[in-house]
Amino acid sequence: MMKMKKVSVLVCVICLMVQLVPISPYAKTSEGVSAFSLTPTYVRARSHNGKQLKLIWKTVPKADGYHIYQYSGKKKKYRRVAEVQAPVTSWLSQKTKKLTKYKMRAYRYNESGEKQFGSFSYVVSAIAYNRKDKKVNAGTISVPHRFYNNELDLYETVQLQAKIKKSKYAKKNKKAKIVDSRLCWYTTDSSIATVDGNGLLKATGKTGECYVYARSHNGNSTGYMKVSVNNYARPEAFRNLEYVNEDMKRLLTTYAEDLKTVVEYFSIYNKTHTPQIGKFYLSQDRMRMIATSGIISYEPVQENLWRLMDQHPGHIQI
Repeated sequence: MMKMKKVSVLVCVICLMVQLVPISPYAKTSEGVSAFSLTPTYVRARSHNGKQLKLIWKTVPKADGYHIYQYSGKKKKYRRVAEVQAPVTSWLSQKTKKLTKYKMRAYRYNESGEKQFGSFSYVVSAIAYNRKDKKVNAGTISVPHRFYNNELDLYETVQLQAKIKKSKYAKKNKKAKIVDSRLCWYTTDSSIATVDGNGLLKATGKTGECYVYARSHNGNSTGYMKVSVNNYARPEAFRNLEYVNEDMKRLLTTYAEDLKTVVEYFSIYNKTHTPQIGKFYLSQDRMRMIATSGIISYEPVQENLWRLMDQHPGHIQI
């Protein structure tokens, strides 16, 4: 009887070195101006003298001024509270002791003298406090260095980590607590990778690069964390073939596409479904596949599996 050959479905990582072209987090329009050119960036809210709040932001190119809006808890909406003329990039509120939310937008005048507004900025909030108060604003956000360069396989997930420190003005106040310790997470391209409110980073089924970052309630943010999504099951070429035996070399050359297709299929399946382990066999007449009970669906790669099992004279682990 001809010895039956089998394929055990396991996890296989095929290393791939691919040079990717960096993608800027800011898209460009046909005029060469950033698509976010009229949206205020780096907006931050600070406590000022323990009595007021101070908004600061980065200069918006070509802007003639800015409108500032404050959230009203009673009316459940934002109302305009100030107008600031460029090139000024800061504003002081009236005296307040409450946690207050703000957003803003820039404008410029057109040829007719009318104001053209850009998009609203993200919302920031802050509380005015003294060094000995129990509630303070967020300070810097620390992120372990390893999360600034993330290499992911298709559909792979990574739990990002970030910690908010107290404002430096309340460092010595051991009783002080951050008024809002939540972080908002963002991705520059959700078609490449997504990130949820808890910082769980997940690659999609599309290769490419994007960036993720986190922001605290008062506008402090992490740096851009690079995310590279690769399809490790499909390397451009297998390297170091001179160090493998002839049977393995033939498998990695003549049947390279079958091998890549099988590995890619099971790699993606086990990331998007409950991972399972099973075995495949060839029938005695070597004309059909036999799978152990409970094995995951393999119909899409049945022909690829058959060729690998029929041609390779050994045990194949995928």
